[in-house]
Amino acid sequence: MTGRRDQKRVLIVDHDHPLRDDLVDMLKGRQIVTVITGRAEEALEQLHTQAFHLILLGPLSSYNETLHFMQKIKADPQLKSMPVILMSAYYYSPLFQEQAKQFSKSDYLVRPISTQGLFDHIGKMILPV
Repeated sequence: MTGRRDQKRVLIVDHDHPLRDDLVDMLKGRQIVTVITGRAEEALEQLHTQAFHLILLGPLSSYNETLHFMQKIKADPQLKSMPVILMSAYYYSPLFQEQAKQFSKSDYLVRPISTQGLFDHIGKMILPV
């Protein structure tokens, strides 16, 4: 039997409510506690008030807002080592990928997302899940 200590905490940040719900459903029953938000400001507040193992970051209201959010994470001494998995079709953009490489622990997951693909990426970032 596993206890709460074994659970991983994941913050899901995505402006698309149905996609956030899909991610929560995929993570149910996997010893993963999820917290969801669609706004960068709320995500930063959550990151400063709760402990997380990983951020699943989908697009926010704009491409620039997503990059700005990532820059805030990198600039924050408490958050800069936080693993981030970026999830979106527009992350194929070479410009975005180049900018995202500035982050020490980031990975890409292109939508549509399969459950196995999600767990493969989570496993690389916060083993074991």
